[in-house]
Amino acid sequence: MSSRIPVHFMGMDGWDRAVFATPDRRRFFKSVELMPHPDFHSLPESDREALLRSLHDTDGPDGEPGWPVPREAVQWLP
Repeated sequence: MSSRIPVHFMGMDGWDRAVFATPDRRRFFKSVELMPHPDFHSLPESDREALLRSLHDTDGPDGEPGWPVPREAVQWLP
């Protein structure tokens, strides 16, 4: 895939799901899995990858998850 969506971890929503945003914060994505620990950056790589594989689009940090986003479309920015 030539065009990947760059995202960074923003925090957690009220349901303890990881929320990600593009650098300009115009697009938001959210995991449908619960965060196993409040700090995404301190999670083992396998847990971070599992959350990135469960991303769905959403209309805002507190919005409901929408459509799944293929993992190969997402580029995580540490």
